[in-house]
Amino acid sequence: MTPSSSSTLNRRRLSTQLSTEQVKVETRMEMGDPRDVICDVAEKMGVDMVVLGSHGYGLIKRAFLGSVSNHVAQKSNCPVLIVKRPKNSASTTSSSRG
Repeated sequence: MTPSSSSTLNRRRLSTQLSTEQVKVETRMEMGDPRDVICDVAEKMGVDMVVLGSHGYGLIKRAFLGSVSNHVAQKSNCPVLIVKRPKNSASTTSSSRG
């Protein structure tokens, strides 16, 4: 099984599991520094978990730009799940922008 087919299978399993269980997902748009806003909104809403994506920047980019996911993971009062982009999709995305 290739890494790509494995991740597709995992997404299907997760999707099936979430559809059979009572999982509430909410998307919001807020203004401000994302690091602080995500923590504040999560606390105000009393969420069970925050799920964030990660760009997977290297050490130098993280030093200049900061890491939203790292900040939220350190400061949030609830569990934080950080989802990394598969390595093979990063090159596909950047090459398709042309």
